[in-house]
Amino acid sequence: MTVPSERTNDVMVRHRPPGFAPAHGPVRVVDTRHGRPVPDPYRWLEDPESPATRRWLDERSREFEREAATWPLRGPLAERIRSLVRTELWTPPRHRPGALFTTVRAPDAEHPRLVVVPEHGGPARTVFDPTAQDPTGRTTLDAWEPSRDGAMVAVQTSSGGVERGVLRVVDTVSGAAVGPAVAGVRYSHVAWVPGTDPAFCYVRRDGARGVRGVWLRRVADGAETLVHPCTAPATVPGVRVLGDRWLLVTESHGTGHRTDLWLADLAARRTGRDPAPHGLEPRPVQVGPEAETEARLGPDGVLYLRTTLDAPRRRLCAVDPRAPGIDHWREVVPEDDGATLDAFTPYAAPDGPALLVVRTRLGISEATLHDARTGARVGAVDLPGEGMVHALEPSPDGAVHLAYADVATQQHVLRLAPGARRPLPWPDRATRPPRPPGITRAVLWCRSPDGTRVPVTVFSRAADTGVAVPGPTLLHVYGGFGRPRQFGFSATVLAWLLTGGRYAVAHVRGGGDAGRDWHLRGSGRDKPRAVQDLVSAADAWWTRGCAPAATCVCRAVRRADCSSWPPPRPARTCAPR
Repeated sequence: MTVPSERTNDVMVRHRPPGFAPAHGPVRVVDTRHGRPVPDPYRWLEDPESPATRRWLDERSREFEREAATWPLRGPLAERIRSLVRTELWTPPRHRPGALFTTVRAPDAEHPRLVVVPEHGGPARTVFDPTAQDPTGRTTLDAWEPSRDGAMVAVQTSSGGVERGVLRVVDTVSGAAVGPAVAGVRYSHVAWVPGTDPAFCYVRRDGARGVRGVWLRRVADGAETLVHPCTAPATVPGVRVLGDRWLLVTESHGTGHRTDLWLADLAARRTGRDPAPHGLEPRPVQVGPEAETEARLGPDGVLYLRTTLDAPRRRLCAVDPRAPGIDHWREVVPEDDGATLDAFTPYAAPDGPALLVVRTRLGISEATLHDARTGARVGAVDLPGEGMVHALEPSPDGAVHLAYADVATQQHVLRLAPGARRPLPWPDRATRPPRPPGITRAVLWCRSPDGTRVPVTVFSRAADTGVAVPGPTLLHVYGGFGRPRQFGFSATVLAWLLTGGRYAVAHVRGGGDAGRDWHLRGSGRDKPRAVQDLVSAADAWWTRGCAPAATCVCRAVRRADCSSWPPPRPARTCAPR
């Protein structure tokens, strides 16, 4: 059925079908906020258990099903999406003596299972399978961490979609539980502490089970000791062990704009030189500055830090972990004005310690190699395409495993061998992702009402001539929490592109596409700027004639100005870069 539309407040609005009568319509409820009236006509929907709300939801569900039954592409799209996700999925392995721990999901499996692979080749052996534990499929493997010798693994599971789960330790060989489990954990880090009596640190993110902070737990009997309490409100604790020598304790404030870090010397615990009763006395690394910082230990024993301190797009610094204060930091890899430093790892290169650095430029990853001592760039990684790189895992032999995906290619694992520039698929027996279809990418730039230039990335299926195929466009935006948009794999997006549609992403303020400053300019009281950026992107797309008549998009009250990049002067045309 064709549904007419009308222009109201310059927004496309669809009429209800003739005869439509809601169970409960809008009511007149007006609040006064800062001297201004704020209507809230559907406040009654805030009560999910009321008969009116349930009746309204039932009617909306029936209305949707009636409308969806008329969509001719719904069935074919669903089948194509299912076929695109029906692939084998591995994650980058973590090295332990003689073994590699990883997860793999079979093409027709509901969940991945944890497996161990012999370091020098051999069949994978299952360590933990959530489906074997719960055949209903309601239990998921949320996180895992092998012990330093690989004899045990701490696994976290949850059931029924709840955030609180169970943390348990299992024997790597038999899969049997070792010691009592911990109930009620929420996305806890696990850091195995070296010693003859197996123990690990984990975090309590709320006060449901006691003091929020980092706890040391003995595997055998579950005895626990508080290592680091979180005293500031609403912080999220974290814990890692770096190189079997250092315990890193972190607290993230709010949505991650500030991270406090402490470092404890595990050697002092083993020798009894640490004054704390549990032998762990974290000392400050960065406490107080409004900066987000992540730390990793290099093969040279140097602590490397990825930080927004004095670098909104992040830089890398180095410091001796025995004196890790900010005053001792030295810059190794400087900030890039056009890309955000999203990930890094130190590793042992054939000619000395090195750094693998991953930056994101408008959603596309770039990987470069650097001398860890000087920061000098020594090469670039030859990636398979324009996509997303994440989950870097170094090995003692100097290799680095990483996860790669792009808009047309399902995630798979690559191994960058020592001294190499081109990573190869891992493991050798892994099923290769299908050959990707021809997908084109273009970057357009529009101008928001306050004059800010906002990039828009557009993906299309390429015709035989290599030219993008025109079609209806889905315009997407996130723009929150300072996260840059990264273009990995989405079966839904690829199915849409293969059907002839186009997929556009507006890199609006509030996200992290241009660093922390770009995020702050679209957050808090300035959040409306993110909405203005989105509307301007839609308006520019419409004005340029890219949207067919059958495509519904929001139109801005003020027409946007779109220009190419970089412009020698203000332009009136919108063109790909």
